[in-house]
Amino acid sequence: MGLLRQKAPQIREKRLQAVNAFYNSAKELLAEFDENNVNQRVRTFSQDIFNDIIYALKIINRIHNSVVVIHGPRGCAASQVYFESQNGYDRKWAVTNINEKDSILGSEAKLKEAAISLHRRYKPEIIFIVTTPVVAINNDDVQAVVEELKDELGVEVVPVYSDGFKSKISTIGYDQVHHALGKYLFKGVQSIQGDFINILSVGENNEDLEEIKRLIKELGIKANILPQNANLQNFIDAAKARVTVSVNPDDSEYLGRVIEEKFGIEFLRPSLPIGINGTSQWISALAKQLGIEKEAKLLEEREVSGLKDLLKENDLEGLTVYLSLPPSYAFGIKEFLEELGASVAGITVPFIQSTHVQNLETILRKDEKFNLHVAEGQTFEEVNILERLQPSLYIGWAGQVNSASRLGIPSVLLSEEGVLGYKGAYRLVRKISKALKNQSFLQRLSVDTKETYQTLWYSKRPNWYIKQEVK
Repeated sequence: MGLLRQKAPQIREKRLQAVNAFYNSAKELLAEFDENNVNQRVRTFSQDIFNDIIYALKIINRIHNSVVVIHGPRGCAASQVYFESQNGYDRKWAVTNINEKDSILGSEAKLKEAAISLHRRYKPEIIFIVTTPVVAINNDDVQAVVEELKDELGVEVVPVYSDGFKSKISTIGYDQVHHALGKYLFKGVQSIQGDFINILSVGENNEDLEEIKRLIKELGIKANILPQNANLQNFIDAAKARVTVSVNPDDSEYLGRVIEEKFGIEFLRPSLPIGINGTSQWISALAKQLGIEKEAKLLEEREVSGLKDLLKENDLEGLTVYLSLPPSYAFGIKEFLEELGASVAGITVPFIQSTHVQNLETILRKDEKFNLHVAEGQTFEEVNILERLQPSLYIGWAGQVNSASRLGIPSVLLSEEGVLGYKGAYRLVRKISKALKNQSFLQRLSVDTKETYQTLWYSKRPNWYIKQEVK
C-alpha cells in the first residue's frame, strides 16, 4: 500500500519496529530485529517527554511564505512560543483556542475564521493546519474545512494530523509533516529531468547546513534543499531532481521514500556525514550515483590533508566518553571518536528502529557486551548509568547535559554546534579539548550541588522501571 493513501503516516513502532524503552545488551535487541520480532517495552514510571507536535512545528516554522493555524486549546500552542524565541524562526501563526463547548459542538467555524484572518493579513503561499490531541478526540471535520479554504482562498492548505498519543516516538512529528507535504504540495511530474539533486535537510542547524552546501558546491552540483528553508517552488521542483539524498536518514527517511514512490527518483540514505570517514562516505555515495567519483576523490584529498594535522594537535587517546544523542549522531560520533583513540563507554538514544541494524552490528563486532540505553528525556535513568560508568567526558543534546555537569563530568552540548562535514569534525574535536581543559566550574558545581536523586535509586538497576509490554 502506498505511503500517502492514509490520512496520516503509520507510526514508527509498526512501520520500522521502533523502540523507545530499553537498557541491556545491544546484542539482545539486535537478535529481536534479526528475528523480526521486536518486543515493545513500557516504563511503569516515566519522566515527561516531547510530543509529536514539537517536531512537526520545528519543520513547519522553517518553510518560507507560510502561516500556521494550531487547531486546539491555547495550551497546545505553547510550544510555538518557544520557536518564536529561536533565531531563524519567524512564522506568522494563530491558535483556534477551542474550549469545552467547541470540543462538544464542533470547532470547524473557528478553524476557518483563523485561517482566513491569517491569509488576509499576510498573503501566504501555504496555510498549514496542525491538529492537536483534543481535535483527534472530538473528531472535527478538518478535511472539509481544508477543501473549502482552498476553493475560497486559492492557496495551498496543508493539514498536518498530529494527535500526541498514538506513538511513543516523538519524531513521528517529522513523518506527519512529510506525509502532508507529499500529499498536498508535491504536484509536479518528472516529465523533464533537471540538472540538480534534492537534499533533504530537516533538523540541521545553520552551521551544518552551510557546510553541506559548501561540499555540494565544491563538487559542482546544484541542489534543491527541502523541507528546511524551502518555499512552494522547492516542493514543485523536487519532481525533476536526478536523485534525492538525505543529510540525516533518521529524520528524512519518510520524505525520501515519498519522493521515490511518487516520482520514481532514487533515494540515497548514506550515514550522517560526521567525522572524516563518515563525511567521505557520504560524498562517495552521492558521487557514485552521479558519476563524479574523480571530483569527489579530489575534494576528499584536499579537505583531509590539512584536517588530519589539526586533529593530531588535540589528542583524545585514552578518553572515555558517554554519548546521549539522536541515533545517527550517536553512531557517527562513536566511530569518529574511536578513530581518534577515544573509547565510548555507553550510548543513550531517544529511539532505535530497524534502519539501525547495521549500526548495532558494527558496535557488537567491537564489543559483544556493549549496553545500549534507549530513552528520551529519562534523565533519572541516565544519571544512574553515569554514576556506574564514571566517563571522563559526556557529549549530549539539549536538556541532558546539565545532569552530567552536576556530577562533575566535563560535557559538550551539540544541539547548537555545527559538527557535520570536514569543518564540523574539527569543530567537534576543538570543543571537546576546550571542555577537558576548563573544569574548575564543574568541580565547584559538583561539590556545591545536592544529590538530585535519593541514594536508594542508585542501588537499583537503570532499567528498573522498564518492563516488557503485555499483549
